[in-house]
Amino acid sequence: MAAKKRCPVCSSGEVRVESPSTHKYEHTGLSNVVLMGQGIVRITHCENCKNVTSVVRAEQQLLQVIGLGLLQRPPGMTGEELRYLRGLLEMTQADLAKALGLPRRETVAEWERKRRIFATPRDEITPRLILLHLFKQQVIESDHCALLPPHVEVYDEFVESFVEYAGTVLRERKKRPPSDGFNVRLKQRTRWSSDLVPA
Repeated sequence: MAAKKRCPVCSSGEVRVESPSTHKYEHTGLSNVVLMGQGIVRITHCENCKNVTSVVRAEQQLLQVIGLGLLQRPPGMTGEELRYLRGLLEMTQADLAKALGLPRRETVAEWERKRRIFATPRDEITPRLILLHLFKQQVIESDHCALLPPHVEVYDEFVESFVEYAGTVLRERKKRPPSDGFNVRLKQRTRWSSDLVPA
């Protein structure tokens, strides 16, 4: 017999549960993440306490895949993306400023308010390399890493290609426009992938 669905806040059984196939995921402060796939999220509407709660499948892995996806995006990092990455890396603004070699914490605070942080792809190369290194230290090599081997392979391949790409940018100083967003899908109900981090 299936367990009766209950409100996670008040435990009432007077609930309506939905599981949409697409869901705009704003929990992280990012405005452009859409979760796609059946069974990815369960939204509970309680008639008793009027709370609406959502539960995302494999959310820890999702958060790390989003971070990996952001690091793989074309040049044009936004302030909200940097703020998300800093949170994922569990760093304060002062910590990140120090890691990036910035003389003051306020620079990170200013960057996090910008629509686009860096004027050219060339300006973004060194910060992106540092963020990739921090991601490896703080996420991949940590005890709370929820990424699977295919995700780590994607990371390793991207780092290798980014070094090559960085060389091209430094030689050609060619700009690439940022994309508008990216989608995240639940693959095989066991792992997250995005259109930037294939399954």
